[in-house]
Amino acid sequence: MIKLKELRVQKGYSQEELCERSGISIRTIQRVEKGGSEPRGTTRQLLCQALDIPVEDLHDLAVLPDEKTVDGMSYILVLVGIVVPLGNIIAPLIFWINNRKKSLEILTLGKHVVYNQIIYTLLSIVLVVTYVIGKINHVENMDYLMLTILFLGIVNYGISVYAYFSIEREGNKIFYYPLFKKER
Repeated sequence: MIKLKELRVQKGYSQEELCERSGISIRTIQRVEKGGSEPRGTTRQLLCQALDIPVEDLHDLAVLPDEKTVDGMSYILVLVGIVVPLGNIIAPLIFWINNRKKSLEILTLGKHVVYNQIIYTLLSIVLVVTYVIGKINHVENMDYLMLTILFLGIVNYGISVYAYFSIEREGNKIFYYPLFKKER
């Protein structure tokens, strides 16, 4: 990904020089370098002319966060479910809705994480309801269900943390939960 500041420094221009060469305000150049906006249309063409590069060679100029971090965030946001009921679904869903148009990987990854968290939550709800009904009807030996719910929670959150660190270490890839692989 080519960034405006890198190109400007590579050519040996200051922000003021690029401003004079392109005819674009210095504030606009600062916003683009900071990542606050992405140049389109005439601004992009003027920047390319001033930097002597073809328009087609210029990718996104805005500074974006590291893609590994963005991919891994879907997994780490699952941990919100420890503190907030249904947070393991809501936090990754909000993150996915806000970032799904940035890349195909985020679109696929977000769907995958939300899908798996819905399955985990539904399974947990079924186990809790079964436990409560068993306790109301005085069924003995229902305590194993609570241990099962605890075990599922530890596995779910453990896999999410493992997936986050796996993506951070190995790069952009989708980590599939065991037994819950859903194709696109």
